[in-house]
Amino acid sequence: MLEDGRYSVYRVRERAQRRAKRRVTFYKALWVGVTWLCFLVLLAILLLSDCTTWIRVTNCVALTTWSICLRMVENLFIRPAEVARGTVIRGDSPDAVYVLGRDNSAFVLEGTRQQIKEWSTRGLRYGPNLDIFHGVLSLRRTTMDQAAFVLLNVLGQVNLHVGRMLNSLDCLTPLERLDESKDSVICRTISMHC
Repeated sequence: MLEDGRYSVYRVRERAQRRAKRRVTFYKALWVGVTWLCFLVLLAILLLSDCTTWIRVTNCVALTTWSICLRMVENLFIRPAEVARGTVIRGDSPDAVYVLGRDNSAFVLEGTRQQIKEWSTRGLRYGPNLDIFHGVLSLRRTTMDQAAFVLLNVLGQVNLHVGRMLNSLDCLTPLERLDESKDSVICRTISMHC
């Protein structure tokens, strides 16, 4: 959205498209299933290999279990917080928010004052107090241990990037793109004397 030298204009839709929301939710669940399947395949290869030490198998089992636990905690205990409707004056009035980025980039969000408040200020609400501690020993003894560690990290990086993309898509689903600049923006100010 804030690509250098570009601007984008979005409008909060009156009603978030349920089909698009379900599609993003399905893709997120599918991605979780694929990553867990990859973890299980990697664990099976490690368990069937003669070159892997018990330390690496233990680490991979711990990391896989940790990933599954975090995903379950995220899906079961973390929800978007409710936004109080009464705190917005003239909530049905049109408004816009301008977010300036680097190198003359900008993001404009249009909608009613209530919609903009709901989209921009909603935080996360956590369930019961969750104390999660994680400690993983990363001793690498054999070549197979190192290969498994690298593969697990690669899978973790792919999971991070695809998860971030899917969460961004989920966040942008209620928005409708109105305009985007085709040319590089020279100046963000109204005056053309930059």
